Amino acid sequence: MIKFEIDVQHMERQIKNAIEKNKFQVGILTDGMAKIAKPKSAGYSTVFGMQVRKIKGGGRITLQRLGQILQKKYNWLRRPFATEKTKKKFVEILAEHIFGDKTGIREKIVELFRKPIRSMKFGSNKLSTIKRKGFNRPLVDTGTFIKNIICKIIKNI
Repeated sequence: MIKFEIDVQHMERQIKNAIEKNKFQVGILTDGMAKIAKPKSAGYSTVFGMQVRKIKGGGRITLQRLGQILQKKYNWLRRPFATEKTKKKFVEILAEHIFGDKTGIREKIVELFRKPIRSMKFGSNKLSTIKRKGFNRPLVDTGTFIKNIICKIIKNI
């Protein structure tokens, strides 16, 4: 008989140590400007499979400031981790990174933040906003915001 035992406590320590060695920043980490949308009569584009308004030009607010305003209103940075499913997915991504595939971790983490926006987990726009935009999708207007959600690895030992 062949016997194989797994030292779970040792594995847990390995995972904890590996997680502590990896630090990430996720959010709007660039200094770009938000974009002003054209009126809905100008038509629409598609970003990540979502309908968005076409871009008229540069706005008067930075993407970082827009991110802060939307964080205050929608809690978009913390809300993805309100569900056990997302927490579990995050741990799976980290474990995969630590013990196997070292590629694509930033994209996978960013997807955890973009998915609730695309899946409309943030409720509904006001009727006046829906009329102005021509669609009901909170946190989405021109697509510039969601495209600029990025992840940086700031510590990877």
